[in-house]
Amino acid sequence: GKSVLSAKYGLDLKRPVLVEFFGVQQDFAIRTFGALGGQGMLGVCFGTVVTMNSPGSLAHGRNNWESTLWHEFCHVVTLQLTRNKMPRWLSEGISVHEERQANPAWGNRLNPEYREMILGGEMVPVAKLSAAFLAPKTPRHLQFAYLQSSLVVDYIVARHGIDALRGVLGDLRDGVEINAALAKRGKPPSGPDDIVPFLPKGTSLEDALRSPQDDQPFVIIWGADPRKGMDVNPLVIGYESQGKNGRRMVFTAMGVFSMTDARFKEARFPEGHTP
Repeated sequence: GKSVLSAKYGLDLKRPVLVEFFGVQQDFAIRTFGALGGQGMLGVCFGTVVTMNSPGSLAHGRNNWESTLWHEFCHVVTLQLTRNKMPRWLSEGISVHEERQANPAWGNRLNPEYREMILGGEMVPVAKLSAAFLAPKTPRHLQFAYLQSSLVVDYIVARHGIDALRGVLGDLRDGVEINAALAKRGKPPSGPDDIVPFLPKGTSLEDALRSPQDDQPFVIIWGADPRKGMDVNPLVIGYESQGKNGRRMVFTAMGVFSMTDARFKEARFPEGHTP
C-alpha cells in the first residue's frame, strides 16, 4: 500500500503506520469507539493508526480483509495529505475508488438494487453526501453512499486526471472549501463523447442515454453548467422527453429526481433552452 498509494498521491509518509487487528469484535469496538457496538464496521482509521477486525473474527468468510486494509491505508494517505481537513464523502470515495483500482473484485459496485435506487430518485447531491454517511435511512443507503462517492471520484480522475484529484486534496489542506476546490478543476461535459469513458463495459452510448421508463433518449443540455444558480432552484440539465404516469426523471446539480409534469413546467433551464 505505501509504495503504491503514497507514491500515487505524492505523500512522503515519514511516520510509521500502526495496524491493530482484533480477534474479538467487542475488543475492536472498545479500542475503536470506547464502547460496545459498531458491528457493521470492519476497520477504522485514526490518522496513522488503523484498527480492524482480524481476518478470522466476526466477518470471516463474508468480507475481504485485504481490501479493507487497502481501503483504510488509503484513508491514512488522504488524511495525512489534507491534515484531516476533508469531507467524509471524498475520503470514503477515494478509498473505494482505490480498492477497485487495486483489484477489480474489490470495492462497492453498481448492482440491480442500486440501479433501482438511482431510478427512484435516491441519489444524494454531492453537497449532502457526507450527511448520507451520518444519518442513512437504512444500511443499504449507507452502502449506496460509499458507491456514489466513489463514482464521483471515478469521474474526477477519468475526466480531469489524478493530478486534479491531488490538487483538490492540496487545496483542502490549505483551507479551501470543497466546492471551491472542485469548481477550480471541473467543467461540464460538452457532448456525448465526454461521457463515453464512464460507461460500464459493454454498454453502448445509445443505451446509456435512453430512459428505461419511456424508452426515449434523454434530453441532455450539453455544456450547461449545473452549478450556476445553486442558491435558488437548481438548473435542470437533462430530463426524460416523455416520462411516465405524469412524472419524469430530471438531472440537476443536486442529483436525479422524479418530477411531476406540473412541476417540470415550472422548472429552471439553462438560458436559451426551451423544453
